[in-house]
Parts: sequence; structure tokens; C-alpha cells
Amino acid sequence: MAPALLTWLAGHGGLTGRQHEQLRSLFRRPGLAQVDTAGALWQHEGPTAADELLDLLPRYLSDDLHGRRALPVLAAMGPHARPILDRLDRFIASGHRLPGTIGDDDAELRADEMMLAAAIAARERIAG
Repeated sequence: MAPALLTWLAGHGGLTGRQHEQLRSLFRRPGLAQVDTAGALWQHEGPTAADELLDLLPRYLSDDLHGRRALPVLAAMGPHARPILDRLDRFIASGHRLPGTIGDDDAELRADEMMLAAAIAARERIAG
């Protein structure tokens, strides 16, 4: 809940100093909290956070849950995310299915297709 609130605040007027500290604290936690706060960090800090985000977010591309959350942040970064285009291209070209455990082959295929579409859309925004 805190990442969603901080993201909303970052996009609607910005964060106070204390909220920014909370955002940074959450961003230091590996996993879902880290990915979920990446967008707010980009909104609040902008290009000064680019290197940190580019180091982190591509690690999550092959994760079916985290990757879907990382791609919109990379897309929002636009040309600032160009250094990861090669990794994104390899991910798109790999044809590798994500390690999903939805339990339904059709649903897993749809999830893979949605992830691929999101990766292609992010690539297009990044490349301009």
C-alpha cells in the first residue's frame, strides 16, 4: 500500500522530504517493494535516478510478476533507458517462456504474450 500511495503522491504534486525518505527506504528492499517504488523514484528524482534504476530493473525482466511492473518504468524513462536496449532486445528475441505457475497452459501463454507485447512497447518508447 505504501508504494502505491508514494507513487500517487509523486505523480500528483510531489513528495515531502519525509515521504522521499520513506520511498528510498522501500526502494532499498529487494523484490516487489523495490520494483513497485521504482516508478515513484523516477517521477520524483528523474534522470538523477537513471543509473540506479537501469542497474535494477533489467534484473526483473525474466520474472513474470516483477517484469510486468518494471517495463512501464523503463518505458517512462524514455531515452534515459537507452543503455539497456541491448538487454531488452535479447529478452524480446529470446522466445523464452516466463517461469509462470498459473496452472493453465493457455493462461500462461497469454501472460507470456502480454509480457512480450509490453517489452516491445517499452522498447519503442525508449528508442523513440
